[in-house]
Amino acid sequence: MQNQIFWQHYYARKEIPTGFCYQRLMLFDTPEKGYSIHALNAVYLKSHNKWIRLDARGNKTGANAQFSLDEEKLAFSINKELNEEDYSIIFAKPNHKTIAVLKEHTDALEMYKHYLPESI
Repeated sequence: MQNQIFWQHYYARKEIPTGFCYQRLMLFDTPEKGYSIHALNAVYLKSHNKWIRLDARGNKTGANAQFSLDEEKLAFSINKELNEEDYSIIFAKPNHKTIAVLKEHTDALEMYKHYLPESI
């Protein structure tokens, strides 16, 4: 979430409209193990008259987000059959439930496994 907030401030200084958007993803390999909200940034490019969603996470095996004006290339694709969701709304502020969890917990792994919100 710190990466998302950094980019929000950066783009605001450049007078580029920005927002937060979200995906609901499985935490692990099966729905029974739970879900969490994955935050993305969105920037509005006036020259292209469209919003572009950006994934600020670092890439790793199985997660390869790339910037593209032509097609969205996020780290994770959504599997609707497993109740994952791609929220289309772009919010001006970060999800209050996510911020509350980040403020309340210091153990990142424990927070990731048990306390992240499952929906917006």
